[in-house]
Amino acid sequence: HEEIVFDQEAHQATRTTLGGGGSSTLEISECGRDALTFFYFLRRELARGRIPPPGKIVFGSLYEVRLQPAGSERVAVKGKPYEADQLTVTVKGPASEAIFLLLVARDEARTPVRITVPLEPGSFTMELAAE
Repeated sequence: HEEIVFDQEAHQATRTTLGGGGSSTLEISECGRDALTFFYFLRRELARGRIPPPGKIVFGSLYEVRLQPAGSERVAVKGKPYEADQLTVTVKGPASEAIFLLLVARDEARTPVRITVPLEPGSFTMELAAE
């Protein structure tokens, strides 16, 4: 278990491993975000018609996130059709890089309907379970 405390004024995030582990302090941007906060920020920006510029998120360490439009697609999830925008998401950390495809419905909430992560020997797909 870890805890991350953000100090936006000092532009720092302190990560502490609970149960006797260590801690480290990361330098963050003016508006530092963890992965979940970034995901909600992304949805809000998409609803406003914007794709956020590359930025860093705190996910144990600092990770650079880049988003590129990859077209649109009509998809069916649990039998329900969605018109969805596709984004190629690149996440690069200190020792790894991942590229995955995010499909976001064109509804007001910009609901994520599918995430596909390529893996060896196939891919891992997560779909919306309920609205």
